Amino acid sequence: NAEALIRSAREVVRKYGTVNFALDMADQVKAINDDIWYQGEKGDYNRDKIKEEWPIKYGQPWRVWRVKEILFILDRRGPEATAALS
Repeated sequence: NAEALIRSAREVVRKYGTVNFALDMADQVKAINDDIWYQGEKGDYNRDKIKEEWPIKYGQPWRVWRVKEILFILDRRGPEATAALS
C-alpha cells in the first residue's frame, strides 16, 4: 500500500533525521563553505574559526530545515514515487 510506504518513510526521517547521511553531510559541507565565502565578503577570513563555529550557530536549524524539506518532498512526490515502484 502506497500510503503505508510513505508513512513508514516519514517515520524513518523523523527517527533518523535523514534518508541519505552521505548526501546530507556533503550538503552541510557546502553550506559551511558558502558561509566561509559569505563571511569572507564581510571581511572575516578566519576559515578555521568559521568552520568550528558553524555547527554551534547553524547546525540544529539546518538539520530541522533539512527534515522539513524531506518530509515536504515525501508529501508532494511520495505518491508518484510509490506508483513508479509498482
